[in-house]
Amino acid sequence: MTGQENPVVALFVFGMKSGRSGASASAGRTWPWSSAVRQGGGDTAMRPSRSRGVLEAAFTASGREARGRAGKTRCPAVRGSVGSEARHRPAEAGFTLVELMVVVLIIAILMAIAIPTFLGARRRAMNRAAQASLRIAVTAEMAYYASNGETFTSDPDLLKAEEYGLYWMGPNASTHFKEVSVDHSFGDYLCLAVASPSGDSFGMVVEIVPPANTLYGNSVPTRASDFCAGHTPGMIPAQGNWSTDPSVGWAT
Repeated sequence: MTGQENPVVALFVFGMKSGRSGASASAGRTWPWSSAVRQGGGDTAMRPSRSRGVLEAAFTASGREARGRAGKTRCPAVRGSVGSEARHRPAEAGFTLVELMVVVLIIAILMAIAIPTFLGARRRAMNRAAQASLRIAVTAEMAYYASNGETFTSDPDLLKAEEYGLYWMGPNASTHFKEVSVDHSFGDYLCLAVASPSGDSFGMVVEIVPPANTLYGNSVPTRASDFCAGHTPGMIPAQGNWSTDPSVGWAT
C-alpha cells in the first residue's frame, strides 16, 4: 500500500477525533467505523460483555426495587402491630408488701370493731328472751291468783293450763330461757327465776302485801327457792343484784 493511505487507519483516526468532540451525542447514530468493526468480527466480541453488564445492572436495580417494596409493605405493618399491641396490652403490676400490710391492718381493725358489737348484740338478744319469759310467767301466775282464791302455785300442771308456751320447773332450777323456776308464799309474794343462754340469770319478786314492790334482779340463783326462802316484803333479797327499776335490776 505505498502511495496510498491505509483505510483502516484512516477510519480509526476519524473515530478517535469524533469521540473527542462528542461520542455520546446520540445513541442511535451510526459511525463510519462501526461497519468495518462488524465486518471484522468486533461486534461479536463486544456484544457479550455489553449485554452482561446491562443484565447485571437490570438485575441489581430490580433487586433493590423489590427489597424496597418489601420493606415499605412489611416493616411498617410489623412495627405498627407491635406498637399497637404494646399500647393496648395492660400493665402487669402487682401489689407491694406495704400495700398488702395496709389492707390486712384495715381488715383487722374492722373485725376488732364488728366482732364485739355482734357478740354484744347476740348476748342482749338472749337476755331479752329470758326476761320476756319472766314477764309471761308473772302474767300466768297473776291469772291463776285471780281465779283461785288469791293464792299462787308452783304446780307445773296447773301453770301449764295457764301458759303452755313455757316449761314450768316448779322448785327446780332453770337451765333454759323457756324454763321457769317458781317459789311462793301462798298469797304474800311470788318468786321466779330464768337462766339465759348467755350465761346470765334473771329473777323477779312480786309482792302482794304492802309495800307491794316488784323487784327485778340479775345474777341470781337459777333456783327460785334459793333467794325466795324467808323473804320479807319490802326487803331486798341477799343473792343477786336487785332493783325496783327493770332497766337497773336487769342491766348486765
